[in-house]
Amino acid sequence: MIWKLLGAIFILCSSVVAGRLSTVDLIRRPQQLASLQRGILALETEIGYGATPLPQAFQQAAGQAGDLQSVFTGTAQKLQAGIGFTAGEAWQKSLQEKKNTLSLKKDDIQIASLMGENLGLSDGEDQLKRLTLLRVRLQAQEEIAQKEKEKLAKVRQSLSIALGFVLILILF
Repeated sequence: MIWKLLGAIFILCSSVVAGRLSTVDLIRRPQQLASLQRGILALETEIGYGATPLPQAFQQAAGQAGDLQSVFTGTAQKLQAGIGFTAGEAWQKSLQEKKNTLSLKKDDIQIASLMGENLGLSDGEDQLKRLTLLRVRLQAQEEIAQKEKEKLAKVRQSLSIALGFVLILILF
């Protein structure tokens, strides 16, 4: 009898943990989109008001980028290394290198990669306009991600607990 009780508790605890693990990406995605927006805003400030060269601007923006700090830092390092990357190529490469560690969806990555298209290739005013537009698009993605999180996180957790109870009923 005690073994059955311990087994049931183990199954229930495991299902709770599984439910929480299944929601990690849902929870992290809006946070990472917000971090990306903060990094881009810092980059805008460095370009627009500080007239900071791009390698240093990316390094400064990395401090504001939270979870995406490594993408901004990687871009700055590639630009400082003098390997011949344009700012856009360095951004794209850094984003691709880190995308598997991020909770961003394919659409989010595609939008973020737009930053690299004309970065460093046009005047500062045009770059600022493009960065502002990018932030607006990322903000829309963040709102979508927040709604998905609110809707699906509770469902996944509840479903995993329910499946745990069903498994307990079937086995015992």
